[in-house]
Amino acid sequence: MAESETESADHSPYVTAIRFVAPLLIIAVGIGTLSVFGQRETPPRNTGSGDDAVIVETARVEAFDGTFDLRLDGEAVSYALIQVGAEVAGRVSDKPDRIRGGKVIGQGELLFQLDDAEYKLVVERLTVDLRKAGEDIIAADIDLANVRALQRLSEEQWALEKTRLARAERLIGQNAANNADVDAARREELAARNSLQSLRNQDRALEQKKKTLQTQRDLVDTQLREAELNLRRTSVKAPVTGSVVGDTKQVGDYVRAGDRMLVLSDSSRMEVKCNLRIDELVWVWRQAGQGKFPEATKSESSPQSAQERLKALAARIEMPKTPVQVLADFEGHEIRWDGVLSRYEGTGLDPETRTAPVRILVDRPTESRMTDSRGIPPSMPPPALTSGMFVRVRIPIRSPNPLLQLPAKALRPGGQVWVVDDAKLRIVEVDVARELNDFVLLRLESTTLKAGDRVITSPLATVHDGMHVQSAKPND
Repeated sequence: MAESETESADHSPYVTAIRFVAPLLIIAVGIGTLSVFGQRETPPRNTGSGDDAVIVETARVEAFDGTFDLRLDGEAVSYALIQVGAEVAGRVSDKPDRIRGGKVIGQGELLFQLDDAEYKLVVERLTVDLRKAGEDIIAADIDLANVRALQRLSEEQWALEKTRLARAERLIGQNAANNADVDAARREELAARNSLQSLRNQDRALEQKKKTLQTQRDLVDTQLREAELNLRRTSVKAPVTGSVVGDTKQVGDYVRAGDRMLVLSDSSRMEVKCNLRIDELVWVWRQAGQGKFPEATKSESSPQSAQERLKALAARIEMPKTPVQVLADFEGHEIRWDGVLSRYEGTGLDPETRTAPVRILVDRPTESRMTDSRGIPPSMPPPALTSGMFVRVRIPIRSPNPLLQLPAKALRPGGQVWVVDDAKLRIVEVDVARELNDFVLLRLESTTLKAGDRVITSPLATVHDGMHVQSAKPND
């Protein structure tokens, strides 16, 4: 009974109508939706020509004769960290109260005073020794003068005895003297000559003694100057102007020669460390005119001195000195310092980032310029460049080779540019020298583009060489 009622309900006219009408309504709704939203908007066509030309937006290719910036991020670091150590041993007897971490110390300012009593005694003792050495030399001079006076008298005595001997020998030839007289004269002459020789020997000995005393005096003088130097070294002074990074010794501490007492950060100059990509490094070398290494040709064709070869090698290896600007943000203001790209940090590329670590030297970290976003100078003085500041680096580059400039949206994937040539589209391969924010720079020598050409900046679905196009602004 129930099964018959169900079969009669399934074959009712209402159910049958719904089964046929519902799919038709769904199909109708789909066709309507497709007609409204599914049709692609056809690009406008130029109806005035025989061929349908696509209307496009274009821009003019310009010759680029200015500079562009290489922008880097960097960190300011100390130019040098100087470890001030004790040059002599002693106990710290005095330390100024202001010698604390973070304080700025001027060059030559006293940092520590060591007990100098012992060093003063050494200076006094050596001063006395030097005076005694001088007196010994004076005594030697007196002895030498006395011996030389006796030597002159002995020479006169010897001359008389020689004359007497010659007279005795002449008289014995005339039978006026006997042999005893000649022997006596000969003994007197020999005694006079012996006395003279002794005085001469004494003269040479005194002369050598004087030289020895002079050497001893020079040695004492050297020891005295060393003692005076050690006495001055008991006052430990700042070698440069800088800020105190850390102090380890206090009053009462005993230090040995070479012990570290304090660390100073050189505040007269600062450096900024950053990294250059290979393409950015090439631009720096090109701007410096060192892209072709002319020094190598010169060294092969003509002989050079060692100094010239060293300069040529340095020119090929060292970083070209390039002016840069160092920038930092401070409470809505932009601070600028002048710097120089000065050197590489290390011996080559960073193996992890494949970039060249470089250092920028800022000679005057306290001389900065500060402006706000509107270019108005602030009322407060600008801060100095200090270690640990994160900064931006701007390196202005002027290309030695001619460049072309066009909008960035004119560059297509794969390094292509669409050029409008006699109302037709032409695909040109280009060599991009540098991509900037709103435009790109192309190398003139590696492309057929030239200044004055017009390139397409609007997007196109499909393109091909020879495609008819028309500028959206015919008078442009």
